[in-house]
Amino acid sequence: MPEQIRPLSQPSATLRASDLIDTAMSSPAQPRTTSELPGSTASKLTLPEDFDGTPRVPSGLSPSSLNAYLACPTRWAYDKVVGLPTVTSLPAMVGTHVHRVLEGVMGREPARRTLDAALAIHQDELVRCEGFARGLAPNWEPVLPDEVDAVALSAALGGYADDGHTHRFVFDLLTLAPDMSELARRAETGVRAYFTMSKDPSAVEVVATEASISSTWTTPSGEVPVRGVIDRVDRHPDGSLICWDYKSGASPDPRFDDGAYRRQVLFYAAMSLDHYGELPSIGGLLYLGDQTVKLHRFSLDEVASFRAYVGTVWADIQERYGDGLDYGRAVGPLCSWCPHVALCAEGTAEVRRRAANGTGRGGVRADAPARELLGLPAA
Repeated sequence: MPEQIRPLSQPSATLRASDLIDTAMSSPAQPRTTSELPGSTASKLTLPEDFDGTPRVPSGLSPSSLNAYLACPTRWAYDKVVGLPTVTSLPAMVGTHVHRVLEGVMGREPARRTLDAALAIHQDELVRCEGFARGLAPNWEPVLPDEVDAVALSAALGGYADDGHTHRFVFDLLTLAPDMSELARRAETGVRAYFTMSKDPSAVEVVATEASISSTWTTPSGEVPVRGVIDRVDRHPDGSLICWDYKSGASPDPRFDDGAYRRQVLFYAAMSLDHYGELPSIGGLLYLGDQTVKLHRFSLDEVASFRAYVGTVWADIQERYGDGLDYGRAVGPLCSWCPHVALCAEGTAEVRRRAANGTGRGGVRADAPARELLGLPAA
């Protein structure tokens, strides 16, 4: 297993919304030292008693999957190798919907990329998806993921059955049964934030929206199948490519930066190099929650080093699978939010230890899922 995430060359600059997204390339911040890869504490996964499937290594790595593995190999393995079902969250659904709206409006000809057009897409998408979901669950009560009738869902979607976004969004509506007015409010806030940040969307030369890319990287550790979706690829006025990723939440506190966003944009750069035959000059994350932009400038040497690093991570995933699902744990405050914590002895112990501290700093929040999963008393 790789012991440390390598520093990723020049770090990104952080820009406020008052700067133009497509031109503000100000001086970079100082590099940060990254933490060790989690997983020094390893033991074989505990499978649910009623599990009757076959654990399988996924067919490749994506940017989100890479970061999930680095955050906690055990949680990643329960999601990706064992395939245990999980229920989404309202913030996740808001993010998915905002992505859909921005994909729709920025994929139009420049003159039609307006806030009014985006809000119309926002309204139409929500009304249509809610209609599908309420037709299947008129009482609007959450349905367990493995109890959703897949045949009935596909039949209800009709001509949208092959639309992956609509299918997944309606599925998530069924399993979460969220407050639709709150979902709509939060999503509209995100859409409006983008137009505040963008200044003039009609001036952007869009190369692709929701660019789905798959490739195989040859690394010193072996071949790595990779795939991912880049929210938007633009052509900068200087002729270079820029990769953008939308984030519906706020930018992370620099004190707790683990390098995840740099790894994400580097992943996009490496995939773009394969797909477009040229290295993007810049990767950017647009944090709509606090209207902040984070930028990272790329170099070929940096991307080559990153590919090699991803190769070592993929080799580690394969090795731990071969050792009988011997994945490492990364215990900490996030254990309180893990849907699989009841299967993890170390995570359970960590949550119980923190719960003794109450709900404040160093404790377990009152709304943390682990309280219910572990039968802890309500705060």
